[in-house]
Amino acid sequence: MPILIVSTACANFVGANMIKHKAIPSWLQIAAGGTIAIVGVQLSISLNDWSVFKLVFPISIGLGTGLVYSVILFQAWKMFPGREGVISGIIIAGFGLGGYVFISASTHIMNPQGINAIKVDPTDIKSKPFDPDVSERLPFMLKIVCKMWASIILFSILLLISGEISKVKDNFMSLNIIETKNTDTLLSK
Repeated sequence: MPILIVSTACANFVGANMIKHKAIPSWLQIAAGGTIAIVGVQLSISLNDWSVFKLVFPISIGLGTGLVYSVILFQAWKMFPGREGVISGIIIAGFGLGGYVFISASTHIMNPQGINAIKVDPTDIKSKPFDPDVSERLPFMLKIVCKMWASIILFSILLLISGEISKVKDNFMSLNIIETKNTDTLLSK
């Protein structure tokens, strides 16, 4: 847990500064954060090493979440100026609700029979809190969750890109109107 908190805090700082200084487009920052999280999770489960998993998983989730979180807040604040507090509350509630939804979905995928954990002897390295039927479903569950994340990330990127395209189109249209008015003025003289 401390690794996750530290990596998220560091990525939040970096992500917020990237937004502040307009280092890259918002959609690209979401793509980068999402890619870091998804690739990190896939890497952590493919190596089949619990020690590596305990390190790579929280770092990749923390970095990915931290980079994306700033973009979401910034874009929402731009859309609702003067309502930043309300929008921040809605986004924070959404993150909390998302955690609940993903935990519920993950639990259902990994432990569909609802098998209870058993007490384990902390001195016995081989004892596990769940039957192998449950614990062996972890990689499968994480792959499904990564697909859900990828869908959400792709949807977010498409929304941001379509917004950017609309701005370019609006700017272009306003240029055409100005040019047309100037041409009409010139022709009437």
